[in-house]
Amino acid sequence: MNQKYLAIGAIVLIIIAGLLFARSTVWNPERQQKKGPTLEQMIKQIEDNPRMPPQAKQMAIQQLKMRMGGAAQGGLAKPE
Repeated sequence: MNQKYLAIGAIVLIIIAGLLFARSTVWNPERQQKKGPTLEQMIKQIEDNPRMPPQAKQMAIQQLKMRMGGAAQGGLAKPE
């Protein structure tokens, strides 16, 4: 009876160790590339828009930089 529980415990331990190893290598979300356009691509799209007036382009780019900069700092705005 004790060998049965020991075998089950060993199997569970091996499975947990395998999952932890896979989490640190294959399933690591920090290593996955982020989806979506980069800041430079979004700015280029705004600059290339022929229907947008120059002042609106400047404001949109400024807001985009503020938003992306705030996201990189955990959502906190820079003190001025």
